[in-house]
Amino acid sequence: MQRRLIISFDELSETAFASRASMIATTMGTEQALSFFPAPWLLADGPYMPAQLAEDVATYAKAKSHAANGSKQAIAGRKMLRVALSNKLRALGNYLMQKAGGDLLMLEATGFALSRERGVPNKVPLPAPQEFTARYGELPGMLVARSRGVKGAKVYELAICEGDTLVESNWRIYGPATTPLRMPITGLTPGVLYHVRVRAINHAGPGAWSDMASARAA
Repeated sequence: MQRRLIISFDELSETAFASRASMIATTMGTEQALSFFPAPWLLADGPYMPAQLAEDVATYAKAKSHAANGSKQAIAGRKMLRVALSNKLRALGNYLMQKAGGDLLMLEATGFALSRERGVPNKVPLPAPQEFTARYGELPGMLVARSRGVKGAKVYELAICEGDTLVESNWRIYGPATTPLRMPITGLTPGVLYHVRVRAINHAGPGAWSDMASARAA
């Protein structure tokens, strides 16, 4: 999943917001950031320059300091400036993400916090299914295999062997099956002894084969 800049500041305390805004203003004024994102930054309400960003952050910081005395007027002024600065930073963040196109190095050069990297699909091969059985089915030329499910499996794949089970080329793939609880195998020769095994498959590919089960087709 592509990572993004965090452009919502509503949950930040005043101190945390001031710190983040200052970090963004400082970082976006560096040579590296400007090499990635040359000024002016073309936002929806017009061009925006590093000096303007620094000034907006400084104005908010001053209002925050004044509001420390607890006067209603000073607090109201701080709140108004925080909303204005938050909106400007949100617009800037969207602009930067558009320009970066998902490039992590560019995103890291902005001073914005980045979203956490989401968990990637499981890349560990799955273990062998347990309690695997096979028995004749309800119809001629049919077997029905069953096993316990494997956590994380997307599908299951069966393999059938009619001859020497130690010769790998004697095995042929049959499947896939979406559930291990009942895996019918059809098109077999009635009365012939078949050897069957199953494995679970996830994003990492096929897992380990189960123990072998043997049964005659109906």
